[in-house]
Amino acid sequence: MLHARTPGLRTDLVDRVAPLALVVLGLTGGLVPSRAAAEDGVGVNAHLAPDDVYDAVAALGVRWVRIDNNWFAHEPADGRYDWGELDRAVNRIIGHGQRVFMTVAYTPAWAAEPGDPGGQAARPRAGLYERYVSAVVARYRDRVQHYGLWNEPNLEQFWSGSAEDYVERIVLPGSAAVHAACPECVVVGPDLAGLGGWQSYMERVLARGGAAFDIISHHTYAAPPPVHGGWICDDFAHAMDNSADPICFYKPGLRQILAEFATTRDKTVWLTETGHQAEPWDSDVEQRRQVQYMDGVLDLQRATPWWTATFFYEALDCRPVQPDCPIDGFGFMRRQGGPDATWDDNFLLKPVFEALRDRLADDPVLRGEDDAPPPPPPPPRTLGARPRRAGPLMADRAAYAAESCLVVPDYIALTAPRTGEDDLWVMACAGWTPDALYLAFEVVDERHDNGQPDERLWLGDSVQIAIDPADDALEGAAYGPDDAEITVGLVGGDARVFVSPGALAAEAAARRQDGRTFYEVRLPGAAPDASPGARVHLSFLVNDADGRGRDGFLQWTPGIGLEKHPASFGYVELWPAEGEPPPPPVDAGAPPPVDAGAATRDAAPGPGTGPATDAGAPSTGDGGPDAARGAPEGGLDAGAEWADAARGPVVEADAAVLADAAPAGPDAGCQAAVGRARALGGPAAALLGLLALIRRRRTPRVDGRAADFTQSRA
Repeated sequence: MLHARTPGLRTDLVDRVAPLALVVLGLTGGLVPSRAAAEDGVGVNAHLAPDDVYDAVAALGVRWVRIDNNWFAHEPADGRYDWGELDRAVNRIIGHGQRVFMTVAYTPAWAAEPGDPGGQAARPRAGLYERYVSAVVARYRDRVQHYGLWNEPNLEQFWSGSAEDYVERIVLPGSAAVHAACPECVVVGPDLAGLGGWQSYMERVLARGGAAFDIISHHTYAAPPPVHGGWICDDFAHAMDNSADPICFYKPGLRQILAEFATTRDKTVWLTETGHQAEPWDSDVEQRRQVQYMDGVLDLQRATPWWTATFFYEALDCRPVQPDCPIDGFGFMRRQGGPDATWDDNFLLKPVFEALRDRLADDPVLRGEDDAPPPPPPPPRTLGARPRRAGPLMADRAAYAAESCLVVPDYIALTAPRTGEDDLWVMACAGWTPDALYLAFEVVDERHDNGQPDERLWLGDSVQIAIDPADDALEGAAYGPDDAEITVGLVGGDARVFVSPGALAAEAAARRQDGRTFYEVRLPGAAPDASPGARVHLSFLVNDADGRGRDGFLQWTPGIGLEKHPASFGYVELWPAEGEPPPPPVDAGAPPPVDAGAATRDAAPGPGTGPATDAGAPSTGDGGPDAARGAPEGGLDAGAEWADAARGPVVEADAAVLADAAPAGPDAGCQAAVGRARALGGPAAALLGLLALIRRRRTPRVDGRAADFTQSRA
């Protein structure tokens, strides 16, 4: 079915909405977007779908595709991940040159809070959602930079808890997890449904969690003119911003609510669900309204600088695939064959598909051609290793050059957050000799807890090191046949080593002193070509257990703790002796090795360093972390006098240990439009709204609790 656009439709609509947009800007102080133009454009909600759907969406010409990452489907059992469908969808979409907005939501049964109602709306137990988010972002950060935290939590079919539960269990830990795994990634939310009472729910979310969102997102299915024929205060424009119309004072729009909070008043807005349900789907009148709705929404977006992206619901009508689907008709196309490798004969393209395709062809801003390209994946983290000074393993950092040490940056909470700077803080150092790679760790931890057998050392306080000696990791793949993982623990005063998988020999020493644990590991086979300029592909983490099992860990890079993914590892670069310049980097575009990965948003300072300490700076004796913590005068080069009488007794490992390794759902979708209904409207609502006016404060405010959540964006 071909569509001929109605002459004059868009011109008339622009004439009607442009004055409104100008007044809005005047009353809100000329608000402008806080995000770069690279995030502008148009998208569709496509869920997890067969490849031919994504191929058709690419032909539509939209810049963005929103997909569902349903937690219950991709972690069906505790710690068991199934990424196959997500990998396929993400790779297909970005293969077309489009960008992905991924919504991470819906609780698996095993993760639900006991006593919560069953199903995907249950509140997750503490620590589990952010663990999953960390695993997701670690896997997809090179392909996906925009993540949504849940979907329509103000609807009981999607969230069983309160707004405060949503903030404390999802927003704050989820945002922190995204930014820890990918500091340049963008958190989008809260994706509320624009149904009755949403304004109050939004205020409760933003009061505590507004700073956690980089972009504010919202859903509304209110109709724009000329589709809307009801009470003016209930139309689309007023749902977004009603400041231009004093008669609608009783019903604040999204813009007015955002302006109440210092953490959100200047943030960009994305409309991540909107659309018109053509019902019946093949009605000429309804299909015309669907086109008018799309044009009206995009005209408003183009006239509103703080609203920069719109995602239409949805790519495909649902009923041919789901016979009982109650929201059939929102789609831009309808399946009539396939799925197979040729999309063009699999779908009936509805008039709105062709109208949007034509409009995008005429509008470079909406199709995203003036966007900056997607950001490149972050360069791998690197640590420059100077030759280790001669001597036996002594569980110390004194044999290492200061510039070969860094603060381990990223804390991943599993069952408990860190309680303070004495709970877990780690300095890691690297060194080498012609026959081995060395790693040393100083761990500040108020309690040491590890009584585990060798194969379960990782459940207690311990160090895990994983090495990809051939540097042949494939994106999305787990360990290869030559890769190895080494776990080192201090158990009963003895250094214990366990290697599995892999066949790499490892030697370790460990000791505990004054609230600190020291580890040193020698890896004879890790650097077979040990010479300046060589690189070793590896990562490491330090586990924390305080009597409750494994609480969490500090990691240098992803790839060990949440999933085995060596493509996420960093590099230890072998440098010449101290005083000689490092070899040129392998990748000329990479940042300097010492700093890459060291300075990060959540790197905890060493005890006593205070907030001004650069947690990523190399350890030195002149004001760096060691000086602040009472290291011997002269810093690391002052020798190995860490166990003098003033620092108390030392528990020494009896001997270094040499360890030869033993070989070691259905897509629920975003059913956001179920039961869409108009909120109370008409003049009667205006009278009822007088009570709301008495209760509301219309002046901007800074909520004290919101200020507690800070996200410094480098």
